Amino acid sequence: MQDATTSRIGREERIRHALAHQVPAMRMNVEIRTHSGTLYFHYKDARRMAELAKLLLEQQLKRVCGTNAKASRRRR
Repeated sequence: MQDATTSRIGREERIRHALAHQVPAMRMNVEIRTHSGTLYFHYKDARRMAELAKLLLEQQLKRVCGTNAKASRRRR
């Protein structure tokens, strides 16, 4: 089982990977799969979805990095 710090670092790496690779790939086509079916977004709408994903991931990254900083201060 992972400790909380290892889990946060893994989450930070996943978010950074998504920002570097997945979000740019979303700019032309986005598919969202749900239990009720798949939604498709292309071109301009896909770019808007990518911008939203980028914003949300950046907010998550700030929260995760803030948590990592707090955890490292507690260990001192």
